Amino acid sequence: MEYDIVIVDGRMRRRCLLAAAERLGPQTVVLLHDAWHTHYHCALQSYPAATFLCDELWAGAASRATLDRALRQPT
Repeated sequence: MEYDIVIVDGRMRRRCLLAAAERLGPQTVVLLHDAWHTHYHCALQSYPAATFLCDELWAGAASRATLDRALRQPT
């Protein structure tokens, strides 16, 4: 099953991030809440494209194009 968006917020976030990375579809975007916690950062390396949106929110995807498309502002 492929998802458009996965939101990680709760218990076992590192494990959830790693599981989501293994199941990334070409258009899937993963969001992590409370991303400022450094013990989550080792799991963030599993994503080919990623960015911190602010101290508390991080986004990752299989490609930079997918991430840019998901994060672009409406005109």
